[in-house]
Amino acid sequence: TPDKIRHLLKGNMKWKYLFIQFHYLESSLVEIETHLSLLPATHEYEYEHTIIITKVLNYLKKTGQNAEYIQMLYKLHTLHLSLGNHVEAAQAVLDYANILPWDFSVSLPEDSDLQLPSESAFERRERLISGAIQLLSEGKYYEKALDIINKVLRPQYISQIKNFDQKDVLARAGKKLAEINAIELDLSKKLREKGHERFFEEYFLVEFGPKGFPKSVEGKTFICRGKVLEKLATFIQRLKSRYPKAEILQQRMPKDATNDDKVWIHVKICKPTTLPSFLATGKHS
Repeated sequence: TPDKIRHLLKGNMKWKYLFIQFHYLESSLVEIETHLSLLPATHEYEYEHTIIITKVLNYLKKTGQNAEYIQMLYKLHTLHLSLGNHVEAAQAVLDYANILPWDFSVSLPEDSDLQLPSESAFERRERLISGAIQLLSEGKYYEKALDIINKVLRPQYISQIKNFDQKDVLARAGKKLAEINAIELDLSKKLREKGHERFFEEYFLVEFGPKGFPKSVEGKTFICRGKVLEKLATFIQRLKSRYPKAEILQQRMPKDATNDDKVWIHVKICKPTTLPSFLATGKHS
């Protein structure tokens, strides 16, 4: 485990951290950052960016590097915004919010890079969640936005009203409840009104062959969400633009042909389904 590795390499900080990086990232952090800087921030390279950044986030979170973790979340948020992925950008903001406590006594400094003022941890978490709700609304994922309002924000304000007797705290909580009630009403109207029709994206299973691809995708399978109204043919065109030497297969390559030198990608439409409750919760009867 990483803890055992830290003990074995105690006293040699450089090798220790390099080994931990390879454990999580299969490369060094410097190499990954260089690779990211060379990848164009376009739709064709979206999946590679996301895969690499997600690996780095996992490494930074598990090694307790919160400042670097937040900066990398901001990079992921910015990437998704530039590509018009409002829902994914919202998730990056929520991941930042989730590492903060609901605590007015914890002070956080101004963050000029993220354009955040000096404020308490409670206020920052609240600010980030409100921003995520706005992004989810822009991405027309109204159900998720409503879920956050009712399961995350509302319980906090109700708890303050029940458990605090300071007038300023009660007044603030009451004001915030009124604000989220107004947002909830607006989101609920958008769900019902004809002027807010939503077009849902297709999902595609993308299986990369064992040869001829970057290490981040080679031999791996992904579920990719297409763009709004994007059909299979258009999605395949995007893949071909990114991997021009690959043959696109509608049928999976037979197992006994995997040693062939052919460079291939297997693509097909797939439909998301709701997990059975015992799988979603991890509780088995």
